[in-house]
Amino acid sequence: MDLLTEKSAVQRAAEKLSEYLGAPTELSNNLSYPPSQFDAVVAVGGHRFLLEFKRSGTLGQVALAAEQAKHHMSTQRDSGIPLVVVPFMTAAGRSFCDKANVSWLDLSGNASILAPGLRILVAGYRNRFHQRGRPSSAFAPRASRVVRWLLVN
Repeated sequence: MDLLTEKSAVQRAAEKLSEYLGAPTELSNNLSYPPSQFDAVVAVGGHRFLLEFKRSGTLGQVALAAEQAKHHMSTQRDSGIPLVVVPFMTAAGRSFCDKANVSWLDLSGNASILAPGLRILVAGYRNRFHQRGRPSSAFAPRASRVVRWLLVN
């Protein structure tokens, strides 16, 4: 899969929400919030979603997005459902969001959105954004075998 831009990720998230709720989408990028706030606001079927997009579903990125969403909601006092959007949510990210009571959606098709009058739980889709190729560092599991062998010999 190609690398996602924020704009294309927000568009895909809006399409997924429209698919899950069976209603048309009204998308507005940063119209009602300063640029440092949410990435986009999406209205679908009478619900307003405040999207916070991260390029990775790792625990650190998800925790950052969840904290940002909670902070923005507490300072804005605005009605809406904060939603963390990532390409693929890892198991650690899912667990963190469940404990923090933060709704999330991944662009691979999985979602956990809980709000008053709304419950969307979709699971079982595999990572559509898996990147193949060389390990990201010399300390990745496969590459570390070579490094370890070189150090021993």
